[in-house]
Amino acid sequence: MLADEFRKRVVIVDTSNEIGGDGDVPHAGIGRARRMQVPNVNMQHNVSINLIRFCLTLLLLIWKRSNHV
Repeated sequence: MLADEFRKRVVIVDTSNEIGGDGDVPHAGIGRARRMQVPNVNMQHNVSINLIRFCLTLLLLIWKRSNHV
């Protein structure tokens, strides 16, 4: 909704491809939001930080964040 109706920069960080689908074309349900597929959960933190620093992201949705202690 934010990406489509309000034209805001929304990025979905998806490590399991449950939100945007696992194909090259994202699922229509995410609208104009950008999807970042992260192949390795260990890379999720770095990808998220870079999106905030370099892409002027307004909303960052992270799916299945993991905590390894």
